[in-house]
Amino acid sequence: MKRMADQVPLSQAADRIHALADKDPDSGFAAVSLDTPNRAIIVRWKGSVPAEVEAELERVRALGIGVTVVEARYSVKESLAEMKRLGGAVIGVKAANGDVITMIGPNKDFSGLFATLAPVAEEKEAVLALSPEALTARARAGFPALTSDMPSTMNVGSPTNWSVVLPD
Repeated sequence: MKRMADQVPLSQAADRIHALADKDPDSGFAAVSLDTPNRAIIVRWKGSVPAEVEAELERVRALGIGVTVVEARYSVKESLAEMKRLGGAVIGVKAANGDVITMIGPNKDFSGLFATLAPVAEEKEAVLALSPEALTARARAGFPALTSDMPSTMNVGSPTNWSVVLPD
């Protein structure tokens, strides 16, 4: 219960920042995350933070909430556009070897995207043992449409719950 109570002012601050970012989808906003143990928020932004948002961050600091602004490589708008493009091309499509891409989402730090590869059941153990590079090579070989200028990492997952993960 205390943790939830501690999150309330952080959540309210994050909501205000989200509302300001929503006014201009081209602003460079990427994400806001809560750091409850340190009574802080982490704001990820691509490029310069607009003056209106900077003013809100100062109000948040005045409440005794720590604020860290981190440069994001991609904005939420850029990430969403690429996720939708890739997701439409590969989610639910079965590769010749039986693999399926079940999920695409932004990396937590908005440095690129992640995708989840669900191999055929009899190959799952072997695929889990692959290096990250070999896993990416397998995914790209099976899904030629899984190419992007945005860096991506691969995970291994289950063949259920196909989705594009939208940032919060």
